[in-house]
Amino acid sequence: MQKLLFLEFGESHSEVFYSYFKALEGSYELHLCLNEKLQPHLPKKQFHQSVTYFSQQGRLKRLQAVWSALKCIRKIDPDLILINTAQSKVVRLFCTLYWGRARLVGIHHNPQALLSSSTQKLINLRIKKYFVLADFICKNLLEKISTQISLQTFYSVYFETAQEAPPSEPLFVIPGTVEQDRRDYWGFVDWLAQNKHELRPDIRFAIVGNSRRGDGPELKARVQAAGLENHFIFFDQFVSNEVLFDYLKRASGIIGLIHPGLRWFKEYRLYKISGAYNLAYGFKLPLLMHEDFSNEAEFKDIMVSYNKSNLVEVLNIVSGDRFLREQVRQAYTQDSRFNFEAQKKAVLDFLK
Repeated sequence: MQKLLFLEFGESHSEVFYSYFKALEGSYELHLCLNEKLQPHLPKKQFHQSVTYFSQQGRLKRLQAVWSALKCIRKIDPDLILINTAQSKVVRLFCTLYWGRARLVGIHHNPQALLSSSTQKLINLRIKKYFVLADFICKNLLEKISTQISLQTFYSVYFETAQEAPPSEPLFVIPGTVEQDRRDYWGFVDWLAQNKHELRPDIRFAIVGNSRRGDGPELKARVQAAGLENHFIFFDQFVSNEVLFDYLKRASGIIGLIHPGLRWFKEYRLYKISGAYNLAYGFKLPLLMHEDFSNEAEFKDIMVSYNKSNLVEVLNIVSGDRFLREQVRQAYTQDSRFNFEAQKKAVLDFLK
């Protein structure tokens, strides 16, 4: 059996771990080399034969991380290296210094970099094959990138938790780091406040990210100023996957908060996904999105659209309509994009 080393220099994008590890199981001997900050995010089920952690500290942190990865590679002697988050200067440095026998394949979370980034152009000299996170990303990029680069979609929508649907609550989950650049929290609070007296009193919004960091304190202040504090659930510490999954299993839906005017809105329309998408797909939940996404084939039959004026009305409907939620679950079940065996085959074929 060939050896595959899964390499991650960064501190993010651990949400794809379980899906990729599950797809690789039985076909590769899996070894991990990871940033030490990702240790709490490993699946409980052990898919790997070994794991090596490294730190990135001080002025030479990139070189330190790459040196650790090179030592790990010499020890394991893998046939294939799958680099998660295959971007950034540290990946460029790795690609410059590593000239071993293993083939390199990347997972790209910000693939618009394939179009113009000088750093990415240097990485592309060594990596010619990338996984991307959605069909629409693949389609939009293939029209513009070099024919020397190959792309394959993999929907990493499998999570280490039961997928049965318990009775849902009037609860909506907004996952991820609390940063206004990523999600339009300010607009969301303002739109709710305009019709807050029409909002079901038992609806709750779980902000499942550490609200002591980033824009969390500002969001709390805005929620309180709007008189909406009884509708919001905040966390003042790191949120484990177990807690996140518990909320998702009880939720009526997930809200993406990708609104026009957001810093990265254009990129989300063409080349990026929000982590909320995969969580909605994995837990077969309605994905509440701004109406600007209504005509996107990516979200057909699984999205519920809203705008500034009807947001509260939509939230009331989705939280109380079990038939609508069941329709969405059936749409997921019938969508070939979310068939695990088909996705697994696509991964293994692309890695050959």
